[in-house]
Amino acid sequence: TVHCFEIVPQTFAILQAQLAGRGQRAVLSNFGLGEADGELPIYVDPGNLTVSSAFDFGSRAGKVEITGTIRRASNHFARTG
Repeated sequence: TVHCFEIVPQTFAILQAQLAGRGQRAVLSNFGLGEADGELPIYVDPGNLTVSSAFDFGSRAGKVEITGTIRRASNHFARTG
């Protein structure tokens, strides 16, 4: 089993669509991993979803700030097994 973590909802939707119906043993989670459960500002370029970061990447045109959910790995796996 492969565990996939994607904090950006639009990118997560692409991941889901790419893996749908393929019979792969992947567990998809729409959050990132961090030191503690919480939220984190994420900077995204909606025109290029490969460009996203927890670090503000400056004055890039079209940059959008979203709030991403993060979870501590040990807390997540304690809940999910």
